[in-house]
Amino acid sequence: MVLPFVEAIGQTVFSPYSNFGFGNIADVRNPVIKSMGKSAYGFRDNAVINYSNPASYTAFDTLSFVFEGSFDVSSLSLSSKSGSETGVYAGLGQLQFGFPITKWMKASLGLLPLSNVGYNISTSASDTLTGSKLYSYKGEGGVNDFYLGLGFQIGAVSIGANVSYYFGSVDKSQSLTFPDSIYFYGLKRLEQVYVSSLSYNFGIQYNAKLDDDLFLCIGAVYKPQLKIGAVHSIAQYTYTETNNVEYLKDTIYKFQDTDGSLLLPQKIGGGIMLKKLNRYKLMANFDWQQWSKYEAFGINKGDMKNSYTASIGFEYSPRTATISSYWKWVKYRVGAYYGQPNININNAFMNQYGATCGLGFPIARSYSMINISLDAGSRGTKVENLLQETYLTLTVGFSIYDTWFYRVKYK
Repeated sequence: MVLPFVEAIGQTVFSPYSNFGFGNIADVRNPVIKSMGKSAYGFRDNAVINYSNPASYTAFDTLSFVFEGSFDVSSLSLSSKSGSETGVYAGLGQLQFGFPITKWMKASLGLLPLSNVGYNISTSASDTLTGSKLYSYKGEGGVNDFYLGLGFQIGAVSIGANVSYYFGSVDKSQSLTFPDSIYFYGLKRLEQVYVSSLSYNFGIQYNAKLDDDLFLCIGAVYKPQLKIGAVHSIAQYTYTETNNVEYLKDTIYKFQDTDGSLLLPQKIGGGIMLKKLNRYKLMANFDWQQWSKYEAFGINKGDMKNSYTASIGFEYSPRTATISSYWKWVKYRVGAYYGQPNININNAFMNQYGATCGLGFPIARSYSMINISLDAGSRGTKVENLLQETYLTLTVGFSIYDTWFYRVKYK
């Protein structure tokens, strides 16, 4: 398969690689973890919700709750041997709550994007019979994740699980038109996949105290191979077009609301964090997912392959005393990642890599923070007439930390 030049349009994302599977798998991590190379599996903090490993929920304080939200703005540049294009898009990053149930059981719930689809691909050809022919491929939509997670602590070991409800739709269209001829009708194929199903994943962490203020946390996650329910519909017809208005001529093929499933592959990952209280966090992370097993309605097209990502991250707080200047209370974060994406086109070698950084600004007289992260990276290749994606994503989020059932006494 060859991906030609892409025209950017105003939608949630405009990546041509979102045509594969059920879209680009969204980065659901909050700006704190994003800014540290997205190293999540060993990460735990009482004021940060780490959805990637539900065992981390046990870090929440017994009489406190956390509310987090974020917003992403991304610039994506596409380049090939024939040209380049740049576009900007934005979207919701996360809405999450974290809270205690008992001293040994904590919970989280929230709404996150799972995948995004958005592309508008055009290419042309010609022959002596029809003249020029224009092929167009468009896609939009995505799948969302509403989840409830629980974490349980037994001594130094924490275990957890997320139960998710996936919902959303992906709409794709393919068309063939003949701009130089009035004797040939256009041909269009419309396809929609609507997802509505439950999913789940598991996590574990071991948190060891090495010194009075030094901790080591080792974490692992597992997401089993699952079939999620989906509804499939396809329509194919001929048409004419005048002033961007389509006029249907004949329906060639149509079926609607056919029940089926998507086979999502298993995922495993592990991570480690070394933390010195109020000073620094040092992390490393690795995950692998078996995307070569992905199927849509019983069909494996062979256009996806197993993926992996390795990352490192670091957070530093320069304050050395309770009374310090504001900038010494700010948290400074950096990270990097490298991996192989899940896309397989002509067996061409692809990789994905990037660098991250961020800041955490404390809000006066509270544990709440405003967090900013910047992720600059690249995915794809120009080999085999493919596309290289270069992206820059700014995430701005807030973390509201407060206490429950706290009675203030006045004298």
